[in-house]
Formats: sequence, structure tokens, C-alpha cells
Amino acid sequence: MRYTPICLSIRGECLKIYPSLYLQNGRVVPTTRQDEVCPPMPLDLAEWLIDEGATRLALVDLDAAKGHGNNRELIGQILQRCRARDRKICVQVAGGIRSSD
Repeated sequence: MRYTPICLSIRGECLKIYPSLYLQNGRVVPTTRQDEVCPPMPLDLAEWLIDEGATRLALVDLDAAKGHGNNRELIGQILQRCRARDRKICVQVAGGIRSSD
């Protein structure tokens, strides 16, 4: 099954929903139910999404947002894997960003 973004029509405008990975302590945090099976490792999940056709990813660093460390190295690894692809992958990073470094 190929990944395609969900498109919702709101007042005649199309709102596309893209996959988001919420990162905490180097892992993906489930955002739906707490009783879910542990999600795969972030690198594996990001690669799977890209392999399935995702052209955009959102990465949210919950540790940095809370001011308790960060997942900067992990985000860097995900970005490296995205750059290694033969097609453009747009990545949005959020959570605790305090400078452009």
C-alpha cells in the first residue's frame, strides 16, 4: 500500500495531512492510544514512510520542547537518510527550537 497524504476539504480549500513523528527519549511516542504496541524505531519508521511514498515528514522533538534534553542527533540521522534519497523529501522540525544552529 503506497502512502498518500489525506486531503480534507474545508470551505473549498484542501488541507493535506502529512505524517508526524513525535520524538521523546530517542523513540517515537504514540499519539493516539497509550495501550498501543511500541512503535518501530524512528529511523526505521521514517524510512518506511518514505519508501511508501511520503514526500513530507514532520519531526517534533518533545524533549527539547519541554526543556529536558533533545533528539538533535536522531533528527540529524533522519535528515541524512532523507538527503540520501533520489527524490526530494521536505522535512519540518519543531519543538524547543531556540536558534538556527
